[in-house]
Amino acid sequence: MTTSKLKTTTAGKPTDPGAAAGTKGKVKLNPTAVWVGGGIIFLIAGGVAWYLMKKKKGAKITVGNNRVSRAAGRATNVPVAAGFRCTSSSYPLAYGTCHPDVMVLQRYLKSMNMNLGRSGKGRDGVDGQFGPLTRSAAQKQLGKDSFEKSDIEGMKKALTFVGK
Repeated sequence: MTTSKLKTTTAGKPTDPGAAAGTKGKVKLNPTAVWVGGGIIFLIAGGVAWYLMKKKKGAKITVGNNRVSRAAGRATNVPVAAGFRCTSSSYPLAYGTCHPDVMVLQRYLKSMNMNLGRSGKGRDGVDGQFGPLTRSAAQKQLGKDSFEKSDIEGMKKALTFVGK
């Protein structure tokens, strides 16, 4: 005959012999569940603290293709690509111009390994918009930031000569 470890009370309900008097109604917690729950809460708190510290320090945040510094709630570094506005569509090609020949200028600058961002169909910066990256690359490589039709024709010839 096997005896059970549980004793039976007068009402016929089993009781735990190890339970102390006065522990009626208390829940016994699983230590594994406590550790897992504590770990999750710790990770969430750490993530929130990291986010708030980055935000407070004015860290560089990437928006589109450009890095924007968030200081005092306003952008202070490079303008966001979404904020670019075409102000002209004719010659001379200068900052704010949107024209197919701007793509020739941008391909020419790309052939010289200049960084034009990641906009455009090929994600290489060739998008036909004479924006801040095109202007700075042209100024650095070519020494000017306004181009006439003859300048673009010369760039077209140079690109066909090198096969680009």
